[in-house]
Amino acid sequence: MSRIFFRTWHRRLGLMSFVVVIWLAFSGILINHSDYFDFNKRSIHSDWLNDLYGIKLQVPEAYLLNQHYIYCSSGHLYVDNQMLSACSSPDLKILEFKNYVLVLEKQALFVLSEEGLLLDELVFSLIGKYPESIWLENDMVILEGNGNEGMEQWRLDLEALELFSESGHEANMQKEVVEKIALPEKYIAYLPRDGVSIERILLDAHSGRLFGIAGVYVMDAFAVFFVLISLSGFYLFMRQQRSSHS
Repeated sequence: MSRIFFRTWHRRLGLMSFVVVIWLAFSGILINHSDYFDFNKRSIHSDWLNDLYGIKLQVPEAYLLNQHYIYCSSGHLYVDNQMLSACSSPDLKILEFKNYVLVLEKQALFVLSEEGLLLDELVFSLIGKYPESIWLENDMVILEGNGNEGMEQWRLDLEALELFSESGHEANMQKEVVEKIALPEKYIAYLPRDGVSIERILLDAHSGRLFGIAGVYVMDAFAVFFVLISLSGFYLFMRQQRSSHS
C-alpha cells in the first residue's frame, strides 16, 4: 500500500476521532478529580435522565386530616405541597389531639397545627426513646415503643414536649390513628425526583454506556480507530525515516 493511502486514512480517522478524543480526555480528568468536586454526592435531577436510567417516581400514600394531606417523600415530611422537616419513613401514625395534629414516625414526633404548620418536633435519638405506636386514652396521649428497659409506655406532655413513663395501658385505641389514602395528582407534581449522581453520568458517558449498547459499540469502534491511527502514524513515521536515510 502506498504512503498516500496511509496518509489519507490517517487524516480521516483523526478527524473522525477528534471530538471523541477531546471528550475522553476532558471526562477522564473530571472522573479522576470526582472526589474534589463532590461529583459522587451531587446529582442532576432530570426526567430525561431518570427515564434513561429507569428511575421511577415513588408516589407515597398520604394521610388526609382536616382537608390536609400529610405524607413523607424522599426523606421529607410534607403537608399538601409544603415541605416541613426531615422524615425517615413513609409509615406515619397520625393522631388529632385538641387543636394539634401529632405525627409519629421512626425518628421523631412532629406537632402540627390544625392548619398544617409545624409547631415543634421531638427527635427520639436525643432522648433514647423510640415510640412505635400512639393512641388516646382518658384524654391522654400514650406512646409505646423501645426504651432503656425494652418495650415501654410513655405519656406525652404536649406543653413541655416530653415523655413520662407510664404503664398498664392497652394499645387498643388504634382507631384514633388516621389511615392511608392515595395522594392526589395535583400534589404529585411537587414531589422531588430522585437524581443521578454526576460521577455516574460521567462514567457512563466516558464509556458510552449512557446511550445503551449502541453507545458501547460506538466507543469500541473509536477505540479501534485510535489503534489504526497509532499504527498508521507509526508506519508513516518509519517510511519517512527510511526515506530520509536513503
